[in-house]
Amino acid sequence: MSLALCTANNGWRRQLDEATLVRCLKGSPERLDWPLHLDQFFAEVSLPVLDRFMARHGLTATELLAVLDALPDAPGPSAERIRAWLDEQHRTT
Repeated sequence: MSLALCTANNGWRRQLDEATLVRCLKGSPERLDWPLHLDQFFAEVSLPVLDRFMARHGLTATELLAVLDALPDAPGPSAERIRAWLDEQHRTT
């Protein structure tokens, strides 16, 4: 199990699998079933872990920004570092 997936699942009884997390981060409507896991993912994942996870699964900054912006509740101030990093990645690609 990847560290990124552990971050999303930490503390939740209902566990998200890696394929579902990737689909959610690519913008699948399935993401609506996992808002708390996605909130936690964006609030707690480290930038190096996120970078490796994105590279391994072909995720783009544009895709992740769209999902982050669409979350019903903003994941909080710690997600702002993710947003800033994704914005930078988006500008350089």
